[in-house]
Amino acid sequence: MPARSEQNSIFGQCGNTAIDWLWHSFARYAFGLTVFSIIGVFSITGTRSAVGNEERIDYVVAVVNGQAITWTELRSSLVVRAFVDPLVSLLPPLLDELKNPSTEAQRTILDILIDRTLMLQEAERWGILLVSWEGEVAADMKRLKDSYPSELVFSDTLKLSGLEYAELEDWMRAGLIIDDLIFRKFINRIDAEKIDQESLQYFELHESEFSEAAKVRFEFVLVPLRLDASLQEETQALRSAEAIYSHLRNGTPIEEIQEFEQAAAHIEPDTGVDTLYITTKLGKEIAALKTNRWSFPIHTPSGFLIVNSRGVEKRRRQAYTEVKDEIKRMLIDKQVGEQMEKWLAEQKRIANWRILDSSLAQTMKTYSPSNQP
Repeated sequence: MPARSEQNSIFGQCGNTAIDWLWHSFARYAFGLTVFSIIGVFSITGTRSAVGNEERIDYVVAVVNGQAITWTELRSSLVVRAFVDPLVSLLPPLLDELKNPSTEAQRTILDILIDRTLMLQEAERWGILLVSWEGEVAADMKRLKDSYPSELVFSDTLKLSGLEYAELEDWMRAGLIIDDLIFRKFINRIDAEKIDQESLQYFELHESEFSEAAKVRFEFVLVPLRLDASLQEETQALRSAEAIYSHLRNGTPIEEIQEFEQAAAHIEPDTGVDTLYITTKLGKEIAALKTNRWSFPIHTPSGFLIVNSRGVEKRRRQAYTEVKDEIKRMLIDKQVGEQMEKWLAEQKRIANWRILDSSLAQTMKTYSPSNQP
């Protein structure tokens, strides 16, 4: 069984390439917030797009049952991942790949967009309409903004990506429609009692594999820094972090730091207590520090971090009650994924779809009779 995914923290680390996250984050069913909630539907008009601060004439790259998929949709999809995991996706080298996507990345996302279009069309046949979703959209947007260190970082990241706030709302709204379809068409048909039985059986067979990785607990002060900050801004942030470090080492209570530094440098440092698994790069670095002693500022994707390690909590075996929901989600994910894969394969067989872009039509992962010579 794969290791547990690490917690979503403002101190996340840069990891995979574009192709890695396209397949691991887009091309599988994700319980609660599906792949299609992340991608959504694109309501872009006009003949030009400005994703990544670049302009290109828009054109149709594929048609699915008479519905067009445009270059704008494809290109925009490549940056949506930034809003699901902001502190990873907009860091080099992934940012460069987002702005200049490889042909492989374009082919991968087009394959996903074809699946999405087929599901949106099926949702329309089920009578799932684009109405009465405003409350859910607002809640999803709030969760999205809350995943960023601050409102400013969210706004800066949105601007950097070239996307509009209204576009994100449209994507979330359409994603909710497909979530509804998935629930009605696949999840609602799963035998809950059977899943309960299978989850306990799975745990009994794999009990030794269920454990929580060691993690370090720490108190922190973070001097925030925009992703596209200038050298002057970075220097100012570092000076502020060094000043905070000096005050903390001299015994100034952490509760007074925010007020002091805001008055001195017009910034609002974040403070609090957090934990990180020591399997992360930053977690290892913090775990190696002396306990109960403030560290010199550490440069992170969010800004400059000053931490006071409270020690490492050892790896521990987990009880069934702790992991049963995780196992049930995994079993449901597997069943739904298998059902969706079969259904999409059949839809692709009978649907009228064609890839018009010759470079993307070559070596596509999906099979289309209309793409054959």
